[in-house]
Amino acid sequence: MARAGQFRERAYFERLDKTAVDVLDNPATDAWTAIGDRPARLIPMRGNEKPVAGSVAGVHSFELRVRSSAFTRSITTHDRVKVDGVVYQIRATHETEKPGLWVYALERGVAQ
Repeated sequence: MARAGQFRERAYFERLDKTAVDVLDNPATDAWTAIGDRPARLIPMRGNEKPVAGSVAGVHSFELRVRSSAFTRSITTHDRVKVDGVVYQIRATHETEKPGLWVYALERGVAQ
């Protein structure tokens, strides 16, 4: 099990609210709702470039580690996470070989 001192950041998980509407009663495009937060450890992995809309955009990959729980296992790639005010897209989730540890593969610098 990971030591509590390793989880120095706070991860705020958000889910897109599909029931939210804008002033014209259309589905809101940026209606993210907070669903919970957990102590976490954000680990930079590597940066690379991806073609986006005809140009090249820098993409940064991260690994986010949290303690495994029913809540953290319910987070999917349709959700997103904020750490220190920065929004990250969740690209994959999995449990590690260490019992009680859940990991998210994140990217920053890409469209949602």
